[in-house]
Amino acid sequence: MVVRHTLSGGRLHGVVCAWAHSIGIGVYALVTLLGLAAVLKASPMMFNTIAVVGALYLAWIGIQSLRSKGGMQQKLAAGKPSRLWEAARDGIAISLFNPKILLFF
Repeated sequence: MVVRHTLSGGRLHGVVCAWAHSIGIGVYALVTLLGLAAVLKASPMMFNTIAVVGALYLAWIGIQSLRSKGGMQQKLAAGKPSRLWEAARDGIAISLFNPKILLFF
């Protein structure tokens, strides 16, 4: 994701995506520190909800990829950079909705 935004928007977009991703990781570290890991372990429904939301987000990314009219080459050739908001949104969403990261913490 970071590479995609770097190629489509430039270095700043890649940095924004990476920082947003690190903020999402920081959220998990904070909630783990505050004891939410114990709550998630005791509440399978909450854990499953996060896992399903993550799976739906990944499916949405896949569907958007399949529906796109052109690849990254066409976007770069057309000169349509991604917006900073998109880079930040994708960076934080990848970290918050990734069930593997949740399991790690």
